[in-house]
Amino acid sequence: MLAGTLLVSLGLGCTGFTLGENFAGQDTPMRYGAIAVDHVTEKVFTVVDGPDDAAALGEDGAPMVPSQVVQVDPDTFEPRVLARLDGREDPRMLFPEAGLLLLSERNGREVFQLFDRHTHQPKAFTTLDSRYWGTRSSPSRRWIAVADQTTYDIHILDPETLNLRVIPHDAQWLEAMWLNNQDRLLVVLWYHGDDFHPTGARLLAWDVTPELLSKPTTDGLWPDAALDVFVEGFQPDALFSFTWIGVSPDDRFAAFPMLSTDPDLDEPHRVLLLDTTTGEVREVPNTRGPVGFTPDGRTMVSYAGAWDASGEEVGQRLVLVDTETLERQEVGDPIQGLQYFVTHEGAYVVAAAILDESQTVILHDLDSGRSSSLGGAGVSLNEFVSHPDTGELFIASDGDLWRLDVWAGTLDQVPMPFDTHTLNLLPQRDLLVTRSTPDRQVLHFIDIGDGGISPAVRLPEPD
Repeated sequence: MLAGTLLVSLGLGCTGFTLGENFAGQDTPMRYGAIAVDHVTEKVFTVVDGPDDAAALGEDGAPMVPSQVVQVDPDTFEPRVLARLDGREDPRMLFPEAGLLLLSERNGREVFQLFDRHTHQPKAFTTLDSRYWGTRSSPSRRWIAVADQTTYDIHILDPETLNLRVIPHDAQWLEAMWLNNQDRLLVVLWYHGDDFHPTGARLLAWDVTPELLSKPTTDGLWPDAALDVFVEGFQPDALFSFTWIGVSPDDRFAAFPMLSTDPDLDEPHRVLLLDTTTGEVREVPNTRGPVGFTPDGRTMVSYAGAWDASGEEVGQRLVLVDTETLERQEVGDPIQGLQYFVTHEGAYVVAAAILDESQTVILHDLDSGRSSSLGGAGVSLNEFVSHPDTGELFIASDGDLWRLDVWAGTLDQVPMPFDTHTLNLLPQRDLLVTRSTPDRQVLHFIDIGDGGISPAVRLPEPD
């Protein structure tokens, strides 16, 4: 399910296409020093907790650790408190068209707080008997898809009104993802028989509008599906290779990593590649997810297990799949815990290992077919930003800051007078923002152009 896969990716890290890229306007889980950036104003948000021994007891007798969301103005570097979070769990910042949306959980109930984007004045507040994990904002930022862990359903939320609609379905399991360029929601439903044996998956798509949400269901589903295809013999993939729907930048292809239920297969991992323009579904054997796509959509980047002569899996290899012909090519040596990123410009794949600290970062140039080791042993792709139009990635790994230039094929450590724990980018101002360790109550702003560092922004601690 949408929420389950998010939990795996955040809690364990994931093999395959990394979910570690941070950017302005991103739906951001706010614990562990994460930094969220409003894509409109570029104001910065982070959570500051007080000491555990300062926790008071709530009405239910549970400790309420002092906590608050702090906002920092990137022009004045002045911090201010946006909201208190005492005793709440799983805070998330979202940046819908309607304003600033803060989600959190208290006593098993979801708390919604909507603020004006510019004045930060409260606009709406409500609570629901739901527990939300994972969010997906639509491209227009009008809608949010989010999974409810109390019912294992997916809700469509209107942030302006805080009204919601449960996605109607007749299946036992589901996952959802928006296209990149329009408010069309892809949904995969999985079914099983009376004996709980998986029978197949149904791939659907709807254009989400107020009119659709107000319509009655037809045969247990929304009417007017833009796509509706059933494929037999597949079940979700629930662990490191998990069913995270990947969408090509131009929205033409959607990738659904799954497991075949055919008992005669030695390797059950499959990606179902859906052509969203025709509804055609093609099966790509021995490929795992999550997957990425090159910017032109011509190549899907996946991975597969690599085995030695005794049949023991010794790592994973990148798999490049031509989205027109499905021609498949394995590249590179096996990597323990392969983690990779497909750049937004050109056709490059950056690969690292999450299970082998001696492994260096590898750069694959898909146009030339060349692979090169860039050094940086032990550098992970769990926390990084892409610098637009420069071919640069800035990576925070184990307290260090690294600059990877994919066009030059270089990886260099950027000396900093502090540790870098979490990282985000203010693209309009060309600033990096980082939260340092072990003192996580400080933000630093770094000018990418000249390397200048702002005075440390001390984050106010809750009383």
